[in-house]
Amino acid sequence: DSMRRMEKEGKTELLPSEATVQYLYLCTLCEPVRTEDMAVCRYMLDKLASSNGLQTIYGKARSAYVMQRNGRTEAAGRFLQSLREYAVSSPEKGMHYETTRVGYGWTEYRIPTQVAVIEAMDEVARDSSAVEQLKRWLLTQKRTQAWDSPLATADAVYALMQRGTSLPMTGHAVVRWGKQICRTDDSPLAYVKQTWTGKDVPAHLPALRVEKTDEGLAWGAVYGQCLERTDRIEASQGVLSVRKELLVERTVDGQRRYIGLAQAGSLHVGDKVVVRLLVRSEEDMDFVQLKDERAACLEPVDNHSGYRWMGGTGAYVAVKDASTNYFFDRLPKGNYILETTYRVDRVGEYLSGLATLQSAYAPEMVAHTIAERIVVAEK
Repeated sequence: DSMRRMEKEGKTELLPSEATVQYLYLCTLCEPVRTEDMAVCRYMLDKLASSNGLQTIYGKARSAYVMQRNGRTEAAGRFLQSLREYAVSSPEKGMHYETTRVGYGWTEYRIPTQVAVIEAMDEVARDSSAVEQLKRWLLTQKRTQAWDSPLATADAVYALMQRGTSLPMTGHAVVRWGKQICRTDDSPLAYVKQTWTGKDVPAHLPALRVEKTDEGLAWGAVYGQCLERTDRIEASQGVLSVRKELLVERTVDGQRRYIGLAQAGSLHVGDKVVVRLLVRSEEDMDFVQLKDERAACLEPVDNHSGYRWMGGTGAYVAVKDASTNYFFDRLPKGNYILETTYRVDRVGEYLSGLATLQSAYAPEMVAHTIAERIVVAEK
């Protein structure tokens, strides 16, 4: 009624909201529309058919489903074509959508969007290949996300079990490393962990071979750990990356500014130093931890632990004797800058320590910096 009144006032570009689209979707799943409501539904469907370019990916997927169920196959095809054009595909991750960054609300979470597209591709296009690619991306997200929203979890289970090819409940893989053999056959959850240490590790590491012949997806990781001097460790990055900068407060042209450690030269007791951590994540992740080891000559200005908002994200910061630890409940895809202020409290030569960024759900996703040398001279 409100939309019709505004149309009489000359407003012609009126479109159904995403909540209205969700209501129409629920109507298609439930009992037929009542006779007295048919006129309203036809009015909304007519409006919805012309809203393709103005909806989110979630809205387009739901609209395609609604149009198909109401016999408007041409409009459903247009929505589906738009979904294909916005899709991003890769052999490893499958098909997904680079929607807005993930927030804490259900409508901002990417899982419902992915599930809606899976349903549209299966129901409207009958495209089994696209459905399996979409499900592949959904499974890869579970490696690094908690899915602690009951709605998102129920959506994901529905899409994985009821759409496309049913997923096998078990998997069989054989990992060969020289004479060592590791199998998943005896594990009901198709998960196994094997550790080789000491004499079990040959001097010349043999090639690692993984054999898997049955259907279904599988992931694995290999960790190599050894002892090395801190100043010889090289930086490493991948899906996660972190870079560490040390900035020193100095007077430049009569103004107090922060300059790089190389430009500042040696430090002195009492100098203010800002440790800047440049964090980047290529995927949306839950439960990421960052350990920033600090030089023995630096004392934090704020030594209280607690939850802090910095660089566009929030984290619980735990201040320890030799490091500052950051714990992120959720780290959406993007770049972040974290800064902590310290004071120099003693002379000598020190190493700044490593900054290590790691996913708690998928420990193989890890990055670390190099250790920078710090010289604190007598005044």
